[in-house]
Amino acid sequence: MTAPVPHALVTLEDVSVTHPDADEPTPRNVSFRILPGEVVLLLGPSGCGKSTLAMTLNGLIPHAHDAELTGRVTIAGFDTAEATPAELSRHVGMVFQDPDAQIVTGSVLDEVAFA
Repeated sequence: MTAPVPHALVTLEDVSVTHPDADEPTPRNVSFRILPGEVVLLLGPSGCGKSTLAMTLNGLIPHAHDAELTGRVTIAGFDTAEATPAELSRHVGMVFQDPDAQIVTGSVLDEVAFA
């Protein structure tokens, strides 16, 4: 008897993102899934679309950034093109590479209250 296959927490299907000033999508045709318990590293050279891809996971693309998203991104069963970033925030978060640009107050209490 084999164990049941767990449902993916994250699924990307043929995802491409094109910014308004770009001739080509970056990233292009990305597909993968992340299962419960997996640890994943998104690695690549500067400008290859790592941050852009991360913004598709939390819904900032297509909802808050002017970029064309093709393909499908699902997080915990939610299609990010249909769910709002607020709804998705219960399932996915993003920490930027420069914490000084992300943290705006001097204490944890003030930071949480800032939202």
